[in-house]
Amino acid sequence: MGTLFISEELKEKNMTAFVLSKEANIKHSFLNLKLYKELESKKRFGESRQEAKAQAIEEHKAWCKENGEKFYLKDARVDGIYSHGTFTNYLKVGARFTSWLEAEKEIADAKSIRAMARRYGAEYLESLKEREVSYFTIAQAKSCLGKLAEKEIDYKLEPQRYQEITKGRLTSQRASLFREDLNRDLVLIAKATGGRRGDLERLEVKNFLRGKSGEVVAVEFKGSKGGRDRVSPILPKYQIEVTRLVDEKARQGKDMVFDSVNSKANIHAYRRFYAQEVYKYAQDNKDYRESLLKAYRGLGYSLPREYDKTYITRDGRTFDREALFTTSQALGHSRLAVVPNNYFK
Repeated sequence: MGTLFISEELKEKNMTAFVLSKEANIKHSFLNLKLYKELESKKRFGESRQEAKAQAIEEHKAWCKENGEKFYLKDARVDGIYSHGTFTNYLKVGARFTSWLEAEKEIADAKSIRAMARRYGAEYLESLKEREVSYFTIAQAKSCLGKLAEKEIDYKLEPQRYQEITKGRLTSQRASLFREDLNRDLVLIAKATGGRRGDLERLEVKNFLRGKSGEVVAVEFKGSKGGRDRVSPILPKYQIEVTRLVDEKARQGKDMVFDSVNSKANIHAYRRFYAQEVYKYAQDNKDYRESLLKAYRGLGYSLPREYDKTYITRDGRTFDREALFTTSQALGHSRLAVVPNNYFK
């Protein structure tokens, strides 16, 4: 029997096909191969996105000063991908774009997925709008295409009114099949911590933080959305129950809190509940609010030195800025507007 020789190029293509199938369940094609390679080159797993963003801001400020240009924060781009979840998600979102390209455009001369994103990105986003897909889907696609193009896609998203946001507010047919009584631990931790689905799937017993009396008072989510680590307070009314659960998991010698997270659970609904509860606690209890502000300052997050205590949304709703800031940090968001628009009805 002769020796079977396989070229390095063929090995790479076979490996890429396997990865595309395993990580994002998308087909192996000419454009998806380019998509995968482009995203692969942007992996920065294990690095700090916050540090990279701070450096990008300083570098862009220096460039603007040197060239006499006005500084805009949005132009200080970070092109890396800092979490596994974002990488896999961009593979899926990017594959929808490549499918559209294959169906609608002449791509025989496609030199790079970057060029395709720059050339057709805005047109693709407009096609999504014409199909009346959700604001979230279009925003997600714009973010992915901007990452591929290494520049902001010239497409203006119409501001979404908070009344139109339905994520976590409506009970889908699938979510209606979820039995809370059979998933008490998941419901408890989801409501007590506000974790995203990916956060809960990766959550370890050692990630819970204890107070002076030994009770669990906070949780550290490692490598959350955008690769960011964040610390979220446990809602006070659940601290005793969460402490018992964590102690029991430790007694059993378990590392992971959950073996799996029920796919039918409406995790975002529990996250909304958590957001509203944190805000109420922080708004009504000065000591609680001050303790959170102090804790986040210690982690490097704080409000500007001078700020208005009242935060007013575009539609005229008013919020306590300090309470809103602590809620935003607990959820892992950097912009205050995200909280009232996505978590408060």
